[in-house]
Amino acid sequence: MYIADRPGWGLVKQHRVPGGHLSGVDTGDSCIDLGDGAGPARWPRLVEVVSSTIAYVFTPLTSSRHVVPALLVTTDGARTFRRAVPPTGVGLASPLLRLHFASATVGFAIMGGTGTRTTLLATSDGARTWHAVILPDGRRIVQVAGHGARLYVETSACGSSEPCSDIRVYTATSVAGPWHRVFSKVPTTGSGGTALAGWGDSVWLSLGLGGPAPRTFRSTDAGATYSSAPAAPCLAETAEATSVHVVWNSCAGGMMIGFFRSEDGRPGVNLPMSGAGTGNTVQDAQTDDTAVFGTAVGEQAGLYLSTDRGTHFTRLSAIPEVFTNSGHGLDDMAFLTPLVGLAITDGSALRLTTNSGRTWQLVGQPEGS
Repeated sequence: MYIADRPGWGLVKQHRVPGGHLSGVDTGDSCIDLGDGAGPARWPRLVEVVSSTIAYVFTPLTSSRHVVPALLVTTDGARTFRRAVPPTGVGLASPLLRLHFASATVGFAIMGGTGTRTTLLATSDGARTWHAVILPDGRRIVQVAGHGARLYVETSACGSSEPCSDIRVYTATSVAGPWHRVFSKVPTTGSGGTALAGWGDSVWLSLGLGGPAPRTFRSTDAGATYSSAPAAPCLAETAEATSVHVVWNSCAGGMMIGFFRSEDGRPGVNLPMSGAGTGNTVQDAQTDDTAVFGTAVGEQAGLYLSTDRGTHFTRLSAIPEVFTNSGHGLDDMAFLTPLVGLAITDGSALRLTTNSGRTWQLVGQPEGS
């Protein structure tokens, strides 16, 4: 799923245990005391869809004066949920910046820290345990990508005030490594935004976004060799691969955001949808042919579905009032199928639709919350 102004509407992908009961989880220092009279703590909210049956949801669970970061997982198409283990140490001092699952069991979490410092954690057992990932350099983690056995991590040299530069991309077939640098000869020393997407050995790297000559580099052998083409004139961009052939992009330009789709390295085709780039517009690419689009503002307000590679979109429903009046528009939403979707709204409420967004129901917190 991609949401405007957030790196990943999968990017949010981004991805059931019988009975749906949650076992207790030791949260350690991740419990935040809000204090008397304090307002709600603000946490990143992520719905990461892996497949039509598997999704991870990161959300705070509120109880009395405390907010506990929680990671829920469904493996039966959102019929039941269980509690998984949140990334180790997540809290106000180490916020979760990015969650990405390459498969049902293998996932990454980028954790923030002091200044530009970041930490990359990984799980290979479906978020039952997490461990630190050691890369060949100790630089800032910018993005993670990949689907299946091939994983990608982008790092950058970032100063406290200068733009990030000297982009490097590493790949491995296991979170344990070894990690090898790829795209080693692309001109990565200039400033500008970047976008990274991967599916198996196919990987797309866009550089210089917002600059005078942005380019996208595409490889079909995990970054060992590559071709390049001019990138769309975006101020910022997110990319989501749905196969080794296809990547869907969201392109922010000023206050608006547009979308396009590229297949087998051909120039991207602009989609007939756009919206406000203020956190109110989403594109959720599910397959090479199918994508859900939504915007809470403007003449196109509503949810739409395309099943013909983005050529036409059919309106599914209006945007529910709970989203448009939440203060955050479409804060986080992702669809497992064209019918089944998940969304998180203010107050950490998890909502489910099983009819393409026409109606939404609250999902009760599983036992043990």
